[in-house]
Amino acid sequence: MFLSSYLDGIMLSVIPVARWYSQLEKEQHQLTSEWVSLARFSLADEFYYGSFVIRHDDLAAGRLNEALSVTEFSE
Repeated sequence: MFLSSYLDGIMLSVIPVARWYSQLEKEQHQLTSEWVSLARFSLADEFYYGSFVIRHDDLAAGRLNEALSVTEFSE
């Protein structure tokens, strides 16, 4: 949904600032914008996945020692 705004008589379409439905969605967006997944792999149990993640700036600087291992739950 776009909002309309006027500047010097010219109508502009503006994308509204995101409104989060929950704190969890807000935190999930923040984490996904800061971190990138290097690899994802399944574990012995079908409900768990493993990932190696790293911050964008650490990856750009080649600091692979800053990568973290994360367990994800599928349900």
